[in-house]
Amino acid sequence: MSTIVQSSVSLYANKRYAGQIDTLQVNSVTDAILDTAVAGFGVPLARTATGVKPFTLVGDSFVGITVRKHTQTNAYNATTATNYAIGASVPVLNMGYIVVTAESNVVKGGSVFIRYGAGAGGTVLGAIRADTDATGGVGEDEATAVEVPGVIFAESASAGELVRVAVTRIFE
Repeated sequence: MSTIVQSSVSLYANKRYAGQIDTLQVNSVTDAILDTAVAGFGVPLARTATGVKPFTLVGDSFVGITVRKHTQTNAYNATTATNYAIGASVPVLNMGYIVVTAESNVVKGGSVFIRYGAGAGGTVLGAIRADTDATGGVGEDEATAVEVPGVIFAESASAGELVRVAVTRIFE
């Protein structure tokens, strides 16, 4: 007697969360100490002299995106923290695929930009979007988000939706 236990395997999870690695692709994840501010899941990080911090300045050096640690949050327990605290060891995806929240409409294959200043499209520093969110001012640098070379959108999504991004090279 022949019994089929499972006939197919999906490469993707059914439900997604920011900071989740939801594919069976090869990913590179390292740990770093969060040293200047708390950070949520799926947040771009920048290098500091002693660790990492949320990416919020135009001169920040991108190192990766915070990975959701299932021991850090529990959907059934509202008292469990949903952010990594200052001084915490944070898992950082520095190559591979990860889920983030899109601040603007994004297109598969498009470049990823990170917000470093308030603009017409939003005010949340570190937000991930599809363009520079230029304000159109005269005689000044109007951009409020910077492109991260080597990071692209792996799918299309609307503003506010979860979207998978591909970090195509290792950042250190």
